[in-house]
Amino acid sequence: MAQCYTLAGADYFSIVIHHIAFDGWSVDLLLKELLHYYRVFTGEASNEPPAPAVQYREFALWQRQHLQGATLDKQLAYWHGQLADHEPLNLPTDHVRPLQLDYRGDDITFQLDAATSAELRALAASLNVSLYTVLLSGYYLLLGVYSNQQDIVLGTPIAGRHYPGVEDTMGLFVNTLVLRRQIDVSQTVREFIGETGQQVSEAHTHQDLPFEKLVEVLKTEKDSSRHPIFQVMFSLQSFGAAGRTEGESLFEQYDAQEGAYRAAKFDLTVMLDDSEEAIGGVFNYATALFNGQTMQNYIATYQHILRQLGTLCSQGRSLAELQYLDSAQYEQIIFQGNRTECDYPREMTIHGMFEAQVARTPENIALVFEGVSLTYRQLNERANRLSVYLRERFAVRTGDLVALCLNRSEHMQVAILAILKAGGAYVPLDPLAPDDRVSYMLDNAGIDIILTAHPGDEKAAALAATGRTVIDVADRETSSDIARYPGENQPSSVRSSDLAYIIYTSGTTGNPKGVMLEHHSVINRIVWMHKQYPITAQDRILQKTNYTFDVSVWELFWANWYGACIVFASQEAYKDNVYLAELIEQQQVTTLHFVPSMLSAFLETLEGQSALQAKLGSLNYLFCSGEALNVGEVRKCQRLLPHCQIHNLYGPTEATVDVLFYDCNARSIKDVLIGKPIDNTSAYVLNAQLQPIPPGGNWRVIHWWRRCR
Repeated sequence: MAQCYTLAGADYFSIVIHHIAFDGWSVDLLLKELLHYYRVFTGEASNEPPAPAVQYREFALWQRQHLQGATLDKQLAYWHGQLADHEPLNLPTDHVRPLQLDYRGDDITFQLDAATSAELRALAASLNVSLYTVLLSGYYLLLGVYSNQQDIVLGTPIAGRHYPGVEDTMGLFVNTLVLRRQIDVSQTVREFIGETGQQVSEAHTHQDLPFEKLVEVLKTEKDSSRHPIFQVMFSLQSFGAAGRTEGESLFEQYDAQEGAYRAAKFDLTVMLDDSEEAIGGVFNYATALFNGQTMQNYIATYQHILRQLGTLCSQGRSLAELQYLDSAQYEQIIFQGNRTECDYPREMTIHGMFEAQVARTPENIALVFEGVSLTYRQLNERANRLSVYLRERFAVRTGDLVALCLNRSEHMQVAILAILKAGGAYVPLDPLAPDDRVSYMLDNAGIDIILTAHPGDEKAAALAATGRTVIDVADRETSSDIARYPGENQPSSVRSSDLAYIIYTSGTTGNPKGVMLEHHSVINRIVWMHKQYPITAQDRILQKTNYTFDVSVWELFWANWYGACIVFASQEAYKDNVYLAELIEQQQVTTLHFVPSMLSAFLETLEGQSALQAKLGSLNYLFCSGEALNVGEVRKCQRLLPHCQIHNLYGPTEATVDVLFYDCNARSIKDVLIGKPIDNTSAYVLNAQLQPIPPGGNWRVIHWWRRCR
């Protein structure tokens, strides 16, 4: 469509052409022809421009006849080999991918500085590759770091003008090539760019197969939410330069105005322009998937990658040495985002925190288990007597390891506090664990003393058969003996840097792995928790996690540092969701923890049961950790327990239970994150080379560092 306009005394000629009949190469041809006719009009030229050697309709007929038989078979064989077992590129998105592509998009432009542009051109010349290859190599690396994939598949347009006689023919010759690149970080940057160039050259040799035919023969599984085969594009163009260089005052570049329709055919398309001194470009992205700020991060990372290529190449460096954060991103992520320094009672011990609370609220109820309840004073006295008993009768000293093989009850809390008061560290053993696992842990930790509360059962007999000292704290005679020891707090030389417990986790070698934690780490973790989620003396925390899992640590200690009460669930009945609801109502539990899969089962029990839901009115805090928490479960929890706050916690046992936290209480919540670091803890999202990755990338390794030590 062509129209003439007169605006403010100036004449304009506007041409709009559909891409189905025109490609970028044709833009230059059109501008040259228009310029020629304009010069004929002004008298600067007199002859007609030469006609093209081949008309487009002639080319279309020839192409159809050419792509048959052996020629077609050769092309198909190459592309089958190139794309065997390829996987879609999974860039992390800001929004859930819609079921149907809607093609809504937006553009963000950027420009490299002239110096970097010159360096990239010089690098291409020194490596004897095209500038396109250098810029494409940077794009591969960008996609690799954000997707956390080493096998990248993308699309790129190709001019399709390699046939004789079509150089001056207007029409749509462009085809789409699929490029696949493996990223091996052990390669040097020079090797990577060189091999990328070879790959591009090979693909160009097999460019005759139309992309539509490739999709047809590969028989890729149809997915209405994604473009077939590849989801991202890359192009470098310089068309339109003829008009700007030969007729600066005649041709004017048109830029879409604010509010103009913008589309995105792919998840992400990067279009670079090499027609000026400084290389510029556009990141075109699907707004249904990404936010603008995410694309700004992509652009910053891409530019930072490109700036490093020349230096790394000249120094023979490997891809593993490439940095992905520019100085501003590095400052924000490494320093600003990890300002968590906070004072806490770093010289205190776990039992010291409890003893301080005993002095404040001696007659408060410290724990409840079925028909048993102990005040803070009673619990402290019983722990003191057992502590002195262990020190005087069995010579337990600072640093000694004492195993526990106990079911959930008041004996568990007394025994743990007693071991800590004696200076030892507790090692919890599951009474239901296989004997060979228990035996391995006892041998591995070098344990000589085991506390149980299983008079006469098979587990107690099996432990005694190991030749170790087994003390049954529930035995009547033993209990009478322990009761003769003093119940007052004893002088203690235990320091906050001393070992508090060892919890065995599933080891990667098949054997359990003992994780050693000290008092100060537990102090920091629980003091942070109390500051973030305050409780009072009226609160009641449900203890239902097996003490061989680290969640039990805050369930066992938090309440008793702040005057609240621990409610111990039955050893087996806690798996019964109806029992749990009734226990919560009976004991007015305010705080509890669920592994997400157990939360799902609990909520399923509550669904449609208004009477059960009514029993849970006392709940204030519900914490989840141990597994990924699904946003659907959060929404269901918000619906069934609207009065209860939901919080997602994340962290490995080695980092003292949890190191990251996330508030899930927004009614418009779209996703559940693992959150930000707790006090005195830094969190870094790293790639396989232990380098920080840019914001928005798929994380592979989470690394933490406690500053509280």
